[in-house]
Amino acid sequence: SACFGCIGTALPPALRASGLAPAQVALTLGRLGSASALFEVLLSGWFGRLADAFGRKPILLAAPAVTVVARAMVVLNPTIPVMLGARLGTTLVVPIYWLAFQATCADCFGKNATALAVLGSKLQAAMGFGYALASLVGGPLAQRDIRLAYAASCTLGCCVIACIAVGLRETLPANRR
Repeated sequence: SACFGCIGTALPPALRASGLAPAQVALTLGRLGSASALFEVLLSGWFGRLADAFGRKPILLAAPAVTVVARAMVVLNPTIPVMLGARLGTTLVVPIYWLAFQATCADCFGKNATALAVLGSKLQAAMGFGYALASLVGGPLAQRDIRLAYAASCTLGCCVIACIAVGLRETLPANRR
């Protein structure tokens, strides 16, 4: 959530600075959100199958990697089409990541519903805190130069990848895939 928090406030001002009227900015963001939701609904049946076929860890590594690449494209070429493409692409991998993450938690704590619920509460609190803190940092970075906010998001994404690669074991045994 902190990866998105860094850039969460960057796109609307960028759209406005490109010459779009406030109503056009709202319409563009609404269409982007609707397209993302449509793709998520259409693809959601495949998300669980992916996590069950390949395991949890490959998805937990691939989704942030896609996000880092998409946001790095914005750092290299901060144009409106690239930013919109990065936003759409990353909003498609977030549900896959979230499903694999929840499946990992269920694999570890599925036999103890209370522990799973407590973990879920702690995760929601941590995500909210991470997003809020990153927004406080990302907003000023985006005002200075939008590439700085996207670079900060990429840096956080690389930290996520490193933590998962080093600190997380696969929770779905090969015989269950």
